[in-house]
Amino acid sequence: MDVVIDDGSHIPSHQRATFERLFYDNLKDGGFYVVEDCHTSYWRNYGGGYRRKGSFIEYSKQLVDELNFWHARDDKVPRTRATDWVASVTFYSSVIVFQKRAMTNPQPIWTGGRMLDLDAPFKDVHGSSVILALKKSEFIQAAVRRNPALWRAMRRMMAMRRS
Repeated sequence: MDVVIDDGSHIPSHQRATFERLFYDNLKDGGFYVVEDCHTSYWRNYGGGYRRKGSFIEYSKQLVDELNFWHARDDKVPRTRATDWVASVTFYSSVIVFQKRAMTNPQPIWTGGRMLDLDAPFKDVHGSSVILALKKSEFIQAAVRRNPALWRAMRRMMAMRRS
């Protein structure tokens, strides 16, 4: 099949079972799988509820984590069939659309012949060995990414040390 539109019972366990069978076993590579009436994942009388484990919405959110396995850098994110076959998950109001495509570990693509030396601004300053060591720290990298003011302050400090 090229396209599947799930307009079934709207019970989360049925939606999951149907998805697992039809998406992985019957949908062609490059195909689309559409699940409508996903609002029932929030309705208790259908077995749902806000952030209820086992609802189709929560199941789909988990698939997003699994398709990003390659980038996670965390052993808690498992490699699953979704990692190998789910190319995208798009959420709309009460509708979720999945695209199936054979996936592999993404590889960086380098163009041109020149590499940027990101450590160069720090090499010619007093205390550069400490600065370069701190720059490699995941804690420092995360702090700088979250705080643009910290990054600007570091750049000003480096400019003053060079003068």
